[in-house]
Amino acid sequence: MTVKEVSKILKIPVSSLHYYENEKLINPKRDKNNYRIFAKEDIMKIKCILILKSFNFSIAKIRELVTLYETCDSSSESRTLAGEMFEEQINELERKKEEYTNLINLFKLILLFEKPKDGEEKEADKLIEKIYNTYIKKKGE
Repeated sequence: MTVKEVSKILKIPVSSLHYYENEKLINPKRDKNNYRIFAKEDIMKIKCILILKSFNFSIAKIRELVTLYETCDSSSESRTLAGEMFEEQINELERKKEEYTNLINLFKLILLFEKPKDGEEKEADKLIEKIYNTYIKKKGE
């Protein structure tokens, strides 16, 4: 497949494919006219890159994973390195999941327009404080 065909199929700009090649993430073969020719394996690799990017992996980490994958000999060292990288990302996703869960709960509480009993704090106010102290205040410190 040509660059234009891959671009159309994957719905990404041609410039992205050139960028991935410049970043040594992909290495499509060339025909006699020096045009890039993408094999099925190249397209699968690009799909993996797009998946990893969508989950906030940096290009540097994606490059490391691609290199590990391409040089992988099922050694425990390669698997350990890849596992560590994925573990970091899992932890980040878990943290984001907690953030979104708190926001969803806040929105639900605000929608309820609950009135606190005398002397009690609104549940929404408690959640606002928790979210602020956990995510906003820490960023500003």
